[in-house]
Amino acid sequence: MKHRVTTAPEDTAKVGLLCELSREYRLSDVKKSMEHARVAVTLAKQLHYARGEAKAIGLIGNGYLVLGEFDKAFPNYYTSLSIGEELKDTALLVSTYNSLGILCFKTKDEKRALQYYNKSFELALKTNNQSGMAMVYNNQGDIFETRGEFPKALAFYQKAATIQQKLGNKKSYAVNLLNIGNLYNAMGKPAQGLPFLFKALELDEEINNLMNMTVTLRGIATSYVGLKQLDTALKYALKSYEVAEKTESGKKVVASARLLAEIYASKGEYQQAYHYQQAFARQDSVLDNERQNRVAAEIIARYETKQKDLENLELKAQRRLQQAEIRQQNITLMFGWAVLGLLLLVMGGLYLSRQHFRNISRQLREATSLLTVKNEQITTQKEEICRQSKSLQQKNAQLDRHNSFKNKIFSIVSHDLRAPFNSIQGILQLVQNRSLTEGEVKRIFETLGRNMEVMVNMMNNLLAWSKAQMKGSALEMQPLNLHEFAGQSLEVVYEQAQAKQVKLHNQVSPDLMLFTDKERLAFVLRNLLSNAIKFCFESGEITLSAYKAEAGVVVKVQDTGKGISERNLAKLFSEKRFTTPGTFKEEGTGLGLMLCKELVESLGGEITVQSVENQGSTFTIFLPCVVKNEQPQELENAVQA
Repeated sequence: MKHRVTTAPEDTAKVGLLCELSREYRLSDVKKSMEHARVAVTLAKQLHYARGEAKAIGLIGNGYLVLGEFDKAFPNYYTSLSIGEELKDTALLVSTYNSLGILCFKTKDEKRALQYYNKSFELALKTNNQSGMAMVYNNQGDIFETRGEFPKALAFYQKAATIQQKLGNKKSYAVNLLNIGNLYNAMGKPAQGLPFLFKALELDEEINNLMNMTVTLRGIATSYVGLKQLDTALKYALKSYEVAEKTESGKKVVASARLLAEIYASKGEYQQAYHYQQAFARQDSVLDNERQNRVAAEIIARYETKQKDLENLELKAQRRLQQAEIRQQNITLMFGWAVLGLLLLVMGGLYLSRQHFRNISRQLREATSLLTVKNEQITTQKEEICRQSKSLQQKNAQLDRHNSFKNKIFSIVSHDLRAPFNSIQGILQLVQNRSLTEGEVKRIFETLGRNMEVMVNMMNNLLAWSKAQMKGSALEMQPLNLHEFAGQSLEVVYEQAQAKQVKLHNQVSPDLMLFTDKERLAFVLRNLLSNAIKFCFESGEITLSAYKAEAGVVVKVQDTGKGISERNLAKLFSEKRFTTPGTFKEEGTGLGLMLCKELVESLGGEITVQSVENQGSTFTIFLPCVVKNEQPQELENAVQA
């Protein structure tokens, strides 16, 4: 085939040969497969051969899928899909929709995966594409297996295997057998799964499918682990790792390394387990699946937004058509009024003829009634169009807000929860794998405590912020005595201050009142006071003060702590979150000040900071609220009432 490609003329047939060669290399050398596919894309573009270009681009996407680089696979598949839709190439659409479903499944988007599988199956059924239907059956089995619905998964795998065996497709048939064997492992029946796995391995070796072979070997090793035959399991796991390295697929290397680490740990050979655990960690960090999932979600969002823009263009075209119809109706109305005027002239000319006058008068009344009805219909249509347009604008704006809120929540959770959870997971694995001394146990629980404190603080902040986001502008305003409110806030952080012997001072005037949202202001003061304690030295001081300004109230939180560097001052209150340890090495999440800023601004206020390193910081809040001073006796009467 390589010789035929070399000697073939530069035409569409050569594009097909390059694509065939790419498919053959896909079994053993993904990078060479992608190289031939890229050459095919270049040649197809030169020849303006759209179908060949789409197939070659899909092969590039398949290469990225096999390598586990999902964020790079999505753009290629969407490009191939767009060309397939323009050409109305059903076979290409069946394959591309199925591949997009696999990608969405790999990136934890089961809903979209099912949508793409359904589209692929409908087209395959319509054209009696048996291979396409078998691929969808197999992938639907993956979804049911993930859900733990094993009987359903087995039924779909068996349907797919029956079709592929009849078609003589050894590659796909081996995949189906592998899935059945792994499913029996998941069901706790490894002995029943081994025959399917060995048959799959035989087919993989026959066609030299290294990509599937490493997964099949891993499945066999897993079966022997389930049968408590660890030495045999280790032999197949090592073979799986060796083949995975040959494929240069980071995804497959990660899976094989993880299995080896588990087997060695079960055998008590911890040095070897640690070696493969490190290999797994290195490759996993390169793949960065969470980042790929985020990028993939953004690519899907852009594609769906593009589709929505096309729908909006169609809606605008319909609206322009309606406007044209309204203009035509206006012309008709003007013409009608002209006819009415002419009738009046005729009526005047025939005034002397009573009979003629009566007929004309009757006609005039009928025409006027008809024109009135038409005018009311046109007015109703105009009002309906305006109402629909306003509703559409409101829905689009709401959708944009929801998407922005979702993306922000996703970004915060994926960035900030990952590190402490990974740390806790690593500690728990260490505890399970070996015995610990009393000193080690104490240090581990101290580390667990710090991690849990960080996560709890972050979740509290995140919940408060999410509540504010969902409420939008619906503030719960109420009058507050700021001196009493400040005392309550200081009581909340009193234990934290006592731990460092930090003195707390309430210098708010007893008669200072304001009208604001109590819950949001309480969140802001708690965060600022907690931060001040965190960065105070032992026996430091924190002062909470407030005074009436020209157009509202100014609240200040001042500490004698270690201050903030000029470099870090520029980062405060921004979404580029960061955190520094406190004077007692306290950890933080970097969320607090960002949320404080959003909540203060939701109250129509402003928050600023002044700081000098090693001298302390002062955070200032301005709230443009209604302020009034009451006499102490009046306050006492109000409290008693």
